[in-house]
Amino acid sequence: MKKTIWAGLMIWSTASLAAPQVLLDAASAYKKSGAQSFVSTLLTNSVTLQLANMSAADLQRSFESIEATCGRFTGMDVVKEVDVSPQSKMVYFSLNYGKCALFSNALFYKSTDGDVLASVAAYTNPYTAWPRFLIEGK
Repeated sequence: MKKTIWAGLMIWSTASLAAPQVLLDAASAYKKSGAQSFVSTLLTNSVTLQLANMSAADLQRSFESIEATCGRFTGMDVVKEVDVSPQSKMVYFSLNYGKCALFSNALFYKSTDGDVLASVAAYTNPYTAWPRFLIEGK
């Protein structure tokens, strides 16, 4: 039953959604040039890591660790977008690797520089990253 729901979700997730360009650019950079390019592109004009007292190198190492376990990054599926406010948008997406996926969410803020990352989280368990209705269709 869950497999059927997941298959339905994946068909739905490939629908054309207007994800923030910085997220699309970051996924493209990741596929082409690796984790360092992904992180640097995703963090363009963002103060997220400064607020979390984390470095870009820490985030890069996290993604490199996932690659070591799950294989090469193969692409991204945007599953759902929610306009949280006139200035912010939550995006639910999966980062796909050869052997697994990271189920992710990111909040983007519409600044004078365009959409910038405000927060990001990625987990191997979709129930940790996404609302239940995205997984179960309820």
